[in-house]
Amino acid sequence: MTTTQEVLNKELEEIITARCGRVYTRRLIKDLEDLLPEHTNYKVHFDYRLEVPVIVIQVGEDEYTITLSKSFPFKCPQLITVNGAPYSSILVCHDPNRKKLLKELTGLDCLCCRSVMCEGNWTIQTRLKGVVNEIKESIDINKQIDNFIINNCNDNDIANDNDNDDIKNLPLNDPNKKRKIH
Repeated sequence: MTTTQEVLNKELEEIITARCGRVYTRRLIKDLEDLLPEHTNYKVHFDYRLEVPVIVIQVGEDEYTITLSKSFPFKCPQLITVNGAPYSSILVCHDPNRKKLLKELTGLDCLCCRSVMCEGNWTIQTRLKGVVNEIKESIDINKQIDNFIINNCNDNDIANDNDNDDIKNLPLNDPNKKRKIH
């Protein structure tokens, strides 16, 4: 098991404890320890303006920045960015063709509906590891939609073809795959 010193340096742990409380710090350390086996490339700093910790995680070529809320773990992170852009820009889909593909792939009209960033979906049991996994999955869904559009469609194909077998055969459309974000 990872020691506290390996997860947060002592000075940062003291700052977070003093500003946010001992319970907050213990939960943050536990969440960071859960992240370690898969995501060793991260750093934590304290945002003195917002009075909250900020976690920056490198996942492949992407950098996720998770700004926790003052009420963590009772409330979802205050802000998440992916490569500097708001995570919400990945979740929201305005293009009708992309929406149709998303509906075919996931059964959802938008990715926001299942996101832990939606306050109604956040629970105290939701872990930072689950947040990171959700971000990765949302990015993967968007990449698969992009690739499908680039490789298989002209602008009207999706709108005119309700029984598109190519959509049904995409890997994300596996009904046996269970999505877990906690």
